[in-house]
Amino acid sequence: MYNTFPYILSKPLRRAVALTALLLSAMATPMEMKAKSDYEAYIDSADNYASREHYVDAARCYREALRANPGSPLNSKIFANLGICLTETGQLTEAIDALDVALVREPSSPHILTSRARALLLSDRRQDALTDLDAALAADSIHLPALRLRSQLHMLTADYPKAETDFTTIHTHYPAEDLGAIGLAQCHMMRGDFDAAITLYREAITLADEADTHVALASALLNARRNSEAGEMLREAIRLHPRCGELYLMRGVLHQRMYRTEEAMTDKKTALSLGVDPAKADAVLPGKVK
Repeated sequence: MYNTFPYILSKPLRRAVALTALLLSAMATPMEMKAKSDYEAYIDSADNYASREHYVDAARCYREALRANPGSPLNSKIFANLGICLTETGQLTEAIDALDVALVREPSSPHILTSRARALLLSDRRQDALTDLDAALAADSIHLPALRLRSQLHMLTADYPKAETDFTTIHTHYPAEDLGAIGLAQCHMMRGDFDAAITLYREAITLADEADTHVALASALLNARRNSEAGEMLREAIRLHPRCGELYLMRGVLHQRMYRTEEAMTDKKTALSLGVDPAKADAVLPGKVK
């Protein structure tokens, strides 16, 4: 999940807010001072809720903060965080509206542009999302959340050369991110360069041991006709991820290739019991399960 709350207020920023409040307090009425105190309390509560992914409560507190102090210079950041919370709860129109307000005050913020791009993408407004991501990366060419989202958007729209460029940037500048290696492996798979894809998938697994990456590696090995390696890696992958149905499906393909039909159908049955879509199972591994 693209997440994050880049604007949970840092200690230096909070100190600046506190200093400003102190300087203004001599001129503030008691009611105004209470509003400022409420504002900070609502932000604290909202940030706490957001950090625990309680987005409905976080959104409520961010709204209360905005009501308590509508003129605060920090409100672009509060609107940005509100937009992220609303995106997470599926209120996409309201999320985009909040992020629009944030961008009026910070039009070149890569954080806010990327957050709005995600809401736009979830609203099936791909071109608008791409425009925001391009703007975010024009402001910061290695902004990781924007690179993550744009690379996957390019894959979604089958613009593989541009996707590869973004994956290469991630792979170069963020070597601990498995997405760079996985994305480049996918691009190599599209070109039929299975050996290069295998190397990259293995690299990704060393960075993050995810079941889906093991499935992708198995597919690459099978496409490369490296059957012995596929058998060994599937044995280990199933040991590590015994509830991943697609791994059994891949092993079933290998059994079928070796004319072990009974074992293949046993693995297909296991895959189906673990939630693999029957249509996908039939397409990958034809045959009736007993």
